Amino acid sequence: MPFFDIHSHRTASNTLTNVLLGVENLPKTGGSYSVGFHPAHSSILDIDLLQQAACAKNVWAIGECGLDSFVKTVDLTTQKQVFLAHIAVAETVGKPVIIHCVKQYQELIALKKKRQPNVPLLVHGFAKNQKIADELLKNGFYLSFGANLLLENHPILAVFKTVPLERLFLETDNSELPISLIYEKAATLRTILVADLHQAISENKKKVFGK
Repeated sequence: MPFFDIHSHRTASNTLTNVLLGVENLPKTGGSYSVGFHPAHSSILDIDLLQQAACAKNVWAIGECGLDSFVKTVDLTTQKQVFLAHIAVAETVGKPVIIHCVKQYQELIALKKKRQPNVPLLVHGFAKNQKIADELLKNGFYLSFGANLLLENHPILAVFKTVPLERLFLETDNSELPISLIYEKAATLRTILVADLHQAISENKKKVFGK
């Protein structure tokens, strides 16, 4: 029973590995990938490279891309323009967008309302409060959770329990933990069987990625 990992910076079975364009090169064969320019690399956006990479069959998603207030080397206006460029490319190839967002959630929601993209938007590594989670869900975003679920008494545990299964993904991101541990903890938090959680996320995977 392979566990799907929505966002990782390492290559593994049944994992969507993130390739940071402009920093890394897209592997020629094997595996499934997302491709994009991280907000910290927005100033080196190469739209032709992004479009070319996005067309590869083993590229399932565009990103991680988005908005990050902690990035001081690229202003937020540029980050916003680059993020919208990613959405435009995603729409041309019909693939979802994996979003990195730090302290810019209201702007992210406003952009979605204004732009109204016709591809799914997934916020990776979500670790914010209930209000932000509710607003993102209300506006059609999917939420992905990671290794923070294994931290005792972390505020995100209560938030995680409220997210509808049909809008949920799990990930390892930069963690070295196996994705199976995150699934096991997630199932415990939701008081369901790991097999049932696996089934729910498999259905989300098919709906969002067509895989």
